[in-house]
Amino acid sequence: MDTQLHDLLLQYEKDFFSAAFCTIANMAKRLAVGYYEYGASGYIHTRDETIAALSTIQHDRLIEINDFSIQQLCTDTVAVHYRTFEHDSGRHALRTSIWCYQEGEWRILFHQGTPIPA
Repeated sequence: MDTQLHDLLLQYEKDFFSAAFCTIANMAKRLAVGYYEYGASGYIHTRDETIAALSTIQHDRLIEINDFSIQQLCTDTVAVHYRTFEHDSGRHALRTSIWCYQEGEWRILFHQGTPIPA
């Protein structure tokens, strides 16, 4: 897989942990129309709910990303898979996002984070 795309999408995933990035304007540009997320609670979060929730973040979330990989699904769509460790809570998770190249930008269409034992 293209190293530039790997590095770009890794940074895009990290951006969601940054209070400075998570403004309504940035989130509206980064989340594709039709975006949704399966949350750890089992709740399905819509694009609008996700933008509203992330835009209230006031401090960077200290989340470490490991084992980041990209799987090409078709020409303009990839899945990224990775593990996270959240330093504040001690929680571990497996995460997957689907990114689509739309109108000259990579936008996230789907995300799921599944808690796993330490």
